[in-house]
Amino acid sequence: MENITKHYKISSDKISKTYNILMFADTHFGLCFNSEILKSLRNEIISLDGKIDFIVIAGDICSGKMFMNDKSYDLIKSILDGISMLADAPIFMVLGNHDLSLFSDKNVMEIIERFMSLKEHSNLYPPSDSFAHYGEININGITLLNESYKSKNMFGKNGEILSTKLASISDGINKDNYNISLIHDPLSVYYAYKHDPKSLDGLDLVTSGHLHGGYLQIKDLLGERVDKLGYVEYFRDFKPFVKVPLVGGCYNFGSTCLIVNEGVRRFNGYIPDFISTTPFYSYITLSPEKEKKLIK
Repeated sequence: MENITKHYKISSDKISKTYNILMFADTHFGLCFNSEILKSLRNEIISLDGKIDFIVIAGDICSGKMFMNDKSYDLIKSILDGISMLADAPIFMVLGNHDLSLFSDKNVMEIIERFMSLKEHSNLYPPSDSFAHYGEININGITLLNESYKSKNMFGKNGEILSTKLASISDGINKDNYNISLIHDPLSVYYAYKHDPKSLDGLDLVTSGHLHGGYLQIKDLLGERVDKLGYVEYFRDFKPFVKVPLVGGCYNFGSTCLIVNEGVRRFNGYIPDFISTTPFYSYITLSPEKEKKLIK
């Protein structure tokens, strides 16, 4: 199935050279492992023909069970290593709610520790609430614990949770450098900004996924282009009760740019293997210019 790649161009006076970033989210390895995902990733990397400085995975790499099972964990390491070697580029990544066992608090800290142990591998960087670096760029990953994904917190409280997390690591943010933050849930970014606009200070770019471009639509099952709805519709008692934006694309919150990837797996990992859905990728070009601006 043909990939859909969206190209975003950003310029900043904080960098002196151009950086090309391949970003994606929501591969969901483990629940429904589909070789088509790996084929899609391979084709995407080959199509970019060496024009990748580094890769960002914005969460939901797999299910928590994959991290807790030794054999599955080794498989994930080998997959990520293979992607990195094919692209000849390092991978920076963050955990999502599915990585953390989908709303269960059991083994969460063990999962985070095992995730962090990936840094012992060649070109894999899993900065969970910490920083990594690439050239002139600082990269941090924010792990939102399960409480932020629970329905009672999803609309508002998760923003306070993120705002508190950002405050705790603000000392590590050098605002003179270009700062990228990996945060799986874009809603938390939106509500953190509403809660306190200053909470995003110092973050030039945030990458997210999670909302899967508005979830499945009929054309997606047919392998055609997705007609984006522009929101995710949540249901309660089988009735729609809220429509949420930020499902995919580029958004600005003050001086912070948020790019949301629509997902390699288009519906949170539970689709059977025999159904193929359109994989989305985000290709970001950071260029050195005097004034920061965004071109879609």
